[in-house]
Amino acid sequence: MIYRENNEFGSIAIGEEVLVRIAAEEVRKHPEEMRLCNAKGKVPAIEKHLIRLDWSDCIFAQMEGGELCLQVNVLLRFGISISNTGNMLIAEIRREIERQTGILAKNITLYIRGLIINDMITRRHLVIRG
Repeated sequence: MIYRENNEFGSIAIGEEVLVRIAAEEVRKHPEEMRLCNAKGKVPAIEKHLIRLDWSDCIFAQMEGGELCLQVNVLLRFGISISNTGNMLIAEIRREIERQTGILAKNITLYIRGLIINDMITRRHLVIRG
């Protein structure tokens, strides 16, 4: 469990898979602009055909010093603004995690692992921190 809160009414525990799923859903809202990938820049084969349930090889979540840290690996479509799209995605992920869980996401790092050019993927690495 990444997060656990107790009070007089009971307790709640939030695991890494919940936070990863929230971040994955935010990325998947923009299929024309970006795709999730693993750390090597490869799109998981099952993502092309089915709803994927485990995104832990694409998104990493951990608590450091009471703060949530996320690392998200994506591929971006060629021709879109990297900084605007990256900052927008970081803000959306942060907002949804705080809205759904109440956890403050202090550090979200977006790794641009490559570009999508007409269904061909060119791998390069760029990091945007938010």
